[in-house]
Amino acid sequence: IANYQEVLFKKYRATESEVLLYFKAWGFLFLVLIGLGTGELYRGVLYCKDQPVVLARMLTWAVAATVGELFQMLLIKRFGSLINVTTTVSRQAVTIYLSFIIYPKPYSHWYLVAAVCIFGGMGLNIYTKNKAKIQQLFRRLTGGAPDEKKT
Repeated sequence: IANYQEVLFKKYRATESEVLLYFKAWGFLFLVLIGLGTGELYRGVLYCKDQPVVLARMLTWAVAATVGELFQMLLIKRFGSLINVTTTVSRQAVTIYLSFIIYPKPYSHWYLVAAVCIFGGMGLNIYTKNKAKIQQLFRRLTGGAPDEKKT
């Protein structure tokens, strides 16, 4: 989704608020239709009517999530989707790390495998988008001949 949002910013010069509004509006429409089709919307409204504290918590969560998404839109617009994904994954990694410190869990080698896959995928994404620059930098660092421009 971040790549599509980046296109909206660059090609159509949309503001962060516009992109967020339209994504939220479409999401709301789809959820209402699904909720009506399954009957979950009616049951949810009845539950919130019986438990008003739930509605207050949901609204608080929605406001906090929207503010967070607005910051993500700002990241995408200013720095691109790659930086946004990198920031999000790094924040999640720190959160997971802190959860291991605060709530001790048994260690499994699969945690390390997952981290290597995540950061390896990000590295491959960066490499494919900047292949020529990275190869040129590598040649300079290793003392190889600089790239010759083909004409």
